[in-house]
Amino acid sequence: MINRSYFSEQLTKLGYEFKEDNLSFFDLFYDELIAWNTHTNLTRITEEKEFIDKHLLDSLSCKKAFEFLPDDYANGELKCIDIGTGAGFPLLPLWFFYPQWKISLLDSVKKKLDFIEHFSKLAIEKYDFLKSENIEIVHLRAEDATNNLKFRDQYDLIFGRAVSKLASLIELSMPFVKEGGFFIGMKRIDIDDELNEAERIIKLTNGEIVKVIKFELLDTGLERSLVIIKKLKKTPKIFPRRTSLAQKQPMI
Repeated sequence: MINRSYFSEQLTKLGYEFKEDNLSFFDLFYDELIAWNTHTNLTRITEEKEFIDKHLLDSLSCKKAFEFLPDDYANGELKCIDIGTGAGFPLLPLWFFYPQWKISLLDSVKKKLDFIEHFSKLAIEKYDFLKSENIEIVHLRAEDATNNLKFRDQYDLIFGRAVSKLASLIELSMPFVKEGGFFIGMKRIDIDDELNEAERIIKLTNGEIVKVIKFELLDTGLERSLVIIKKLKKTPKIFPRRTSLAQKQPMI
């Protein structure tokens, strides 16, 4: 169980509205993840305060990007995807506040997706505002998924929260975004060199930087950046490159 007082205080600072009783969603998330983590390596972050700061609040800080999207965009019935989702960050925490979104969580590691399936079933049973038809679990590599018309050019929002270079993250992500949709990259604050390196791939994938937001994450002392890129038109079919070249040899 998480520290409800601390967590709710930080949520208020981020501008979220919530019912105190419903925050048990995050108790369930934490308890189930910690239990699952005893036999499956989902995260090294297991201490309660660190989990709240580095997983929950970090994920939910994406709200800062929404004010730079079209008016009331995030409150619509968006189609969203997170590639390399791991244990479900950032989309599962966000889904609690935006249950009208249709979310896809994609990863190549099935054991991580097994946890997401387990948790999401529990959450849907407990909270009637969460609907099973609004969540999709996808066991594929990003490079393979973009060859499928079910996924390519289909999403209003894609979230990238990874240790990969920004150029690699953009190359893998932009093919999923529909024209007029947005990529939100979540990085540490020292992003300038990576932004410079990513200029070429942003243009090649037909993107345009909307905003780079640098901030300290509430009272955590963590420094973060959000990179918002709009997709102007379809990304050429040559992207992303095959055999993980996007990750091994970023196009910079």
